[in-house]
Amino acid sequence: MKKTIATTIVLFGIASQSWAGVGTGKVLDVTLRAYDNLLVVKVQNTNSLPGCASWYHTFGKRYDGPVTVALQAMLLSAQASGNTVHISGSGNCLAGTGTEEILEVNIGSWLQ
Repeated sequence: MKKTIATTIVLFGIASQSWAGVGTGKVLDVTLRAYDNLLVVKVQNTNSLPGCASWYHTFGKRYDGPVTVALQAMLLSAQASGNTVHISGSGNCLAGTGTEEILEVNIGSWLQ
């Protein structure tokens, strides 16, 4: 009985694991949602969709400080110039939003 419970717990932990997403490509959309104070971005190519993300994988960040302002400026700049971005998600979704939390954004030549 104890082995069955331990095995069930381990298998449940593996099945419910949320992997961090990655997005690389052109910025398709940057949205600032005032109703929930959220900056949301979509890029061309994504993978490792977390379980809580919507069918179209978006990345997001709470709009609550200078880092988010700088992030918005970076993303709008990349969108306007057509540069490729690389976004790393945290693997966690922002509560009630269906978007994966942004961990890191890069616009750089090393992406080529």
